Amino acid sequence: MNEHELSSRLHVAASSVTARPDIAEIELGAGRARSRRRLATGVIAGMLIAGAGGAGFGLGRSVDNEGEIAGSASQESIATDLTTPSTGSASTTTIAQSPLDTVVTVDVPVTTIAELVDMTDKQIAPMDAAATPPSYYGVSGPMVLTYERELDNGLRLRVLRGQNWDNMQGWPEGQWRPAAFCFGTAEMRITIDGKVDGADVVDVTGSQFYDDMYGEVEIQTVETGWADDHPMRILTVQAIPGITEVTVVWADGLTDTTTVIDGLAVLVVDGSGAWQTEYTLDVTDVSGTHSVDASPDDRYNDPEWRAACQEPPPELPAAGEQPADVAAATAEIETNFALLWDRDVAQDDKFDVLDDWTGVNQAVDAVYAGGYAETAETASHHIDELVFVSPTEAWFRYSIVTDVSNFYDRYGTAALTDVGWQLPRALICQDLSLAGGNCEPFADGIYPPSWIERYGPQKPGECVVFEDGTKGCVGEEYAGD
Repeated sequence: MNEHELSSRLHVAASSVTARPDIAEIELGAGRARSRRRLATGVIAGMLIAGAGGAGFGLGRSVDNEGEIAGSASQESIATDLTTPSTGSASTTTIAQSPLDTVVTVDVPVTTIAELVDMTDKQIAPMDAAATPPSYYGVSGPMVLTYERELDNGLRLRVLRGQNWDNMQGWPEGQWRPAAFCFGTAEMRITIDGKVDGADVVDVTGSQFYDDMYGEVEIQTVETGWADDHPMRILTVQAIPGITEVTVVWADGLTDTTTVIDGLAVLVVDGSGAWQTEYTLDVTDVSGTHSVDASPDDRYNDPEWRAACQEPPPELPAAGEQPADVAAATAEIETNFALLWDRDVAQDDKFDVLDDWTGVNQAVDAVYAGGYAETAETASHHIDELVFVSPTEAWFRYSIVTDVSNFYDRYGTAALTDVGWQLPRALICQDLSLAGGNCEPFADGIYPPSWIERYGPQKPGECVVFEDGTKGCVGEEYAGD
């Protein structure tokens, strides 16, 4: 089964089954899936221009420690093993009791982070006084303590690295494959613990390591601290050799500076809004301090990154007999395409641009009365490739650029009629639906045959035949011959 067949089967299954993945599986797979999902921008179900958000998965005060984790023997001791009580030697710790002036001597087992503890298959389980804390993540293999930082407010931040993923699994040999820097390599688990103003803070969140980086830094934004009502913005920064220090300055004035240790630094400030607040990032090396691109999402708009990390889009249909004046026909289609989205031009002045206006104005009104109105105002449409399959029919691939997110590899058609080159109603309807403007009656999206071959059926009742001879259809049950 090739990757496109698998995608088709998943799409068919998704039309009738609602998946409920385990949260650990989501985190561990998110890094690999994020870039992969961008390959199918033409089947976006909702407006991606909405701001990203999220927070760390809080453990609250129910978690006492992380257990033994591999690292330097000079790191701070940890009190218990994740699986069995420690069999290490005991030390004597003196604890002052209050309000009594009694001093009680307690024997405490001593362990150090001197070896790996395999956390595979640890599951959430009820805890009692005799139990050791379970793993709250389904971790595939041991994790290694990689980074530790004592924050000025007394909290301790630690970073653990999981086992490497196989990023090339699912990309057949001999076919197009993404570059190594396109995906994270392993889970990055970030833990926070300690006391602030006398109150416990214990939380954990996740990101991912990159063994190969695109550029001089790899920046990721996360939030944590919600479990104890102490939200924190976190930037993880992986840096190339030579960078020794990093500084973040958030738009609201919060800032943090720290040293890069073995190519990794974690910047932390109190507060929420990590994904909604802009920031600048300065790095220091032997040549001095300079600012770097502090917007990881900008790479998706970088042609070089996209060429390396996104599979080439499904091809337009093959060119056929050409119009008598190709340049004039192309110019008219491009003009009408731009005119369609020009809100300064009344519909009566561009009526012939679209073959059918049924329900379109109502959908436009819904967009500009909804939550995406401001972003929709910034949207611009660009035809990236166009072919004439006959003197009277054209196919093209286009993109939408907004102030928040861009949409690439979308498809449209144009037909030569008595009034000139017209665009189909489905074209504007498929784009309005991204921002909550749904045309009534519904209009199917526009996909070239190559898209269906790669990603499978998209419309209700549409079918695709898999390599084993069975047939899959969207929105209906079927039986293979």
